[in-house]
Amino acid sequence: MTNNTKQQHTAGKWRVGNRLPEDNTLEVCGESLKESPLAYISPRPHYDDTQVANARLIAAAPEMLEVLRNLVDCSTENPGDFNPRFDPFLSNAHAILAKIEKGGE
Repeated sequence: MTNNTKQQHTAGKWRVGNRLPEDNTLEVCGESLKESPLAYISPRPHYDDTQVANARLIAAAPEMLEVLRNLVDCSTENPGDFNPRFDPFLSNAHAILAKIEKGGE
């Protein structure tokens, strides 16, 4: 799919990084080991499965964005290929993509 939107986030796949021993904060990092962490996920109120799940969700963001862009592009270029019952989901996909790329609530 073709997308003319300039990528503004850190390129590449992201991953869950180290758990910092001093406070159990989890890092979310880019693929490159040379980069600083992209995000820190703090314990709430202590290290647990929720913190790990949050870090995994954030780490998957670039891949989810690519899938979302492809879905929106495909639905725009080939609107007849989608069953009308998917219209609410496609509408939400367009809105989420606009929120990501243009900001706003």
